[in-house]
Amino acid sequence: MFLKPQVALNTQHPTPENGQDPGMVFMSIISEKTGYPAEMLELGMDMEADLGIDSIKRVEIMWSLQEQFKELPQIGANEVAELRTVGQIIEHIKSLLPPSGGEVVVQKTNLDLEPAPLSVSAGSPGGNGNGSGAVSSDPVSGEIAPALLAVIGEKTGYPAEMLELGMDMEADLGIDSIKRVEIMWSLQEQLPHLPQVSGSEMSELRTLKEIVDHLSSLAPSETAGKSIIPAPVSADSDSVKKNS
Repeated sequence: MFLKPQVALNTQHPTPENGQDPGMVFMSIISEKTGYPAEMLELGMDMEADLGIDSIKRVEIMWSLQEQFKELPQIGANEVAELRTVGQIIEHIKSLLPPSGGEVVVQKTNLDLEPAPLSVSAGSPGGNGNGSGAVSSDPVSGEIAPALLAVIGEKTGYPAEMLELGMDMEADLGIDSIKRVEIMWSLQEQLPHLPQVSGSEMSELRTLKEIVDHLSSLAPSETAGKSIIPAPVSADSDSVKKNS
């Protein structure tokens, strides 16, 4: 017996947890970043042609928006690039926000239908002792460092093998605040389970190691999934013993 996922409920009348209108917040951020008075902005304006907002400035604006709407999923740079006008971006943002309470109906449906191991695989590292499970779904320290170095290499032109964790982002690599935002945006696209990091937090972290350590401390705990997953595994192993 299968239940039909109620996807439509997830995009109707989104009510952000902070009670703010995402459209008004987006307009105010554009005003802050560009210097245009908010009352002069219109939904039909083209981000680049009318407002002179390039790809880097878009990332910075979206980063600021996600700082205010924690429940907003990470939006890929390619997605943002395809949205030309202010109105298109606002509509896209509203479609991504969950309804009041942040509850996604599809997730409930999946939890009712799927066995226990599958229902938690998206948020747990699969630490069941035999190496099975979605290990890559949990951003642990071991994958944050190489991912960060790869993104920095791509954004700055430095070969990844030349980068060291002790390097200072600004003094050694010439990475300013805007470039930091761009790097963190790309990193969170690669590690979507990583929690949102605010710009003020990032500005306090000087070296690559400090950033890796901070991100590792925010990553979901490896032990959180282990306490949930072993139950079905141990049950399977018991049945194997009985059959043998």
